[in-house]
Amino acid sequence: MLGSRYLNPYFGSGIYTWASLISTVLAALTIGYFIGGWLADRRPSPMVLGVTVLIGSVYVLVLPSFAQELLEFVLNRIDDVKTGSLLASLAILLFPVTFSACIRRSRSAC
Repeated sequence: MLGSRYLNPYFGSGIYTWASLISTVLAALTIGYFIGGWLADRRPSPMVLGVTVLIGSVYVLVLPSFAQELLEFVLNRIDDVKTGSLLASLAILLFPVTFSACIRRSRSAC
């Protein structure tokens, strides 16, 4: 839902924007589950879990400070709504959703 609020003023709320958001979330979950499982198998400790939570949380906290500039940059460089919304969605959501998925996966394996 946060991603749709960020992308809506720049790319609208059409089907391509929602497809970009859904694709980004699914890709990030896949990557995060893989990395989280790998971490949980090799280093099953609360410290790794804490660092994962910290990294994802810091990104979400600083996101509002650079999101507008990032979205304007993508909008000015890419004219296609499909490509622009996908790149913007990846830039905003891939990192925090990946770390959230790592937390879920590594917690269940610890």
